[in-house]
Amino acid sequence: MAGTRPGGGLVDKIVGKAKEAAGKVLDRPDLVEEGDLQQERAAARQEAAESEIAAAAAAEEAATEREAAAVAVEQRELQLEIEADAEAERLERERRQAEAEVARRAAAVEAAVDAREEQVHEAATAAEVEARRTAAAADAKAAALEAEADRADAIAGSLASAEAVLAQSEEDAR
Repeated sequence: MAGTRPGGGLVDKIVGKAKEAAGKVLDRPDLVEEGDLQQERAAARQEAAESEIAAAAAAEEAATEREAAAVAVEQRELQLEIEADAEAERLERERRQAEAEVARRAAAVEAAVDAREEQVHEAATAAEVEARRTAAAADAKAAALEAEADRADAIAGSLASAEAVLAQSEEDAR
């Protein structure tokens, strides 16, 4: 409202009416015209002041709407950030669970492999013990057979000596 004074529109309107009335009473058309012009200026100033007030209100409303939109955008960004953080936490939790499951399965496989290795080792040890026992039994049997063969050789040697003595005695007896 540059160039206007507070309440100036109403004062100008009243002064314009007074000039118009005075011009009619005094029969002065120039004063009537001046009064009309002053009233028109007052109306124009009033209209300009109202337009300025409306424009200021519209600008304030637009600023409020911009501010509300900025707040809404910020809230949405925060919500998206919260959702992204929650998703990242969920994925991290799932990754840790998957790693724990892999570690559990690996431990189970390792335990099964260890148990199987122990079974194989025990079976090999048992087979080795059995092989040693069988070898010892075979060695004992072989030693017994050798001893029997030695006795048979001794008996055969004795029989051969006895046959030779008998043959000599038969020859001597003839």
